[in-house]
Order: sequence, then C-alpha cells, then structure tokens
Amino acid sequence: MIISVAGTAASSAATAATFGAGSLIGVRSISGLGLAEQSVNATYLNELYELTEDEKIKKRRGFVYSMVQTGWPAGALLAAGFVAVVTAIFGADAWRIAFLLATIPAVIVALVCRTLKESPQFEAHDAIKKLRAAGKHTAADELAAATATVEQTSAPFKRIFAGKHLRNTVVLSVAWLLNWFAIQTFSVLGTTVLERAKASTRRAR
Repeated sequence: MIISVAGTAASSAATAATFGAGSLIGVRSISGLGLAEQSVNATYLNELYELTEDEKIKKRRGFVYSMVQTGWPAGALLAAGFVAVVTAIFGADAWRIAFLLATIPAVIVALVCRTLKESPQFEAHDAIKKLRAAGKHTAADELAAATATVEQTSAPFKRIFAGKHLRNTVVLSVAWLLNWFAIQTFSVLGTTVLERAKASTRRAR
C-alpha cells in the first residue's frame, strides 16, 4: 500500500518535471501503476473481513466496500476543484504547480499507511515462515492449521498468464482498458465542454 501510494506521488512529481510532449507521454503512460492501490485496498479489506467474527461488520461489508469505491469519484471532484483554485491563482499554465502540489497529500497518505497493521493472513504467514527458518516445523504446521493459512513460497508473475488464470487475466485486462478509454475520454471532453461553455458565457455577457 505504501509503495503504490508513493508511486502516485512520484508520478505526479515527475509529471511536473517533464519537458516536451515525449517525456510527458512517457511519464503519464506509467502513472497508472499507482492505481494498484485500489487492488491493494480491496485485498487488505478482504483479508480483514475473512477472519472477523463480528456479525455487525459482516452485515455491513458491502457498505464499507461501497464507501471505499466512493473515494474515487469524490477524489476526482476534489482534484477538479483543486486545479480550478491553482489555475485561478497562478494562471492557465500552472499545471506543473498543480501536479507538484498534488504530491503532498500522496506523501502524507503514504506516511499514514506506516501506522496500519498488516492483515491477519500476512502476520500468520510471516510467523509460519519464521518458524520454518528456525527449524520449528511442528509449530509451523500447527499454526498453519489453526489459522487456515496456505503456505506459498513463491508467486511468479508468469502464473497469471498460464492455465486457469489466463482467461481471468485477459478478460480483466480488456475490461480495465476499455473502462479507462471511457474515463479518460469523458474527463478530457468534459473539461473541454465546460471551458468552452464558460468562454461562450463570457462573450455573451
């Protein structure tokens, strides 16, 4: 989670430091790596809820997920307002300042993430790993059985492109790509329409 949020901050800072269209395209083409934070958050919540015994939390699981997803459109609106304020203060060419200032909240969030506890599954897996390294295999087996932990020594990247995982990888990748086509198109066209409407209103006055 810290790495993904810090990646967003680094991408924003790198965007502010770009020179020319080529470097800007290059930086923004890899900025999507920061969006891995969404998957990390989903995994983190899933692992926490899987072991909870609180019925209230189980019943409100969907509500919490919806609140997490609501952060995306809410953040987009806040970002739009932030850019409007920065532009009003520094002028229409202040996009570099906007990207530079945007690194601050990302860095703060990354630091706050350091205070979060690891998920129960991670802690159990880490404890089992340490017991194995210490040669305490019996204790490790007992802990694995008690926590229903499936030990996995490695998770190679190529696994998502093999066997039963290949179909999921292809379908999800295509779905994400098409989804982002729509999001980016709407963002650009929406901004253009609003700016032109604003300019047309001024001329009419």
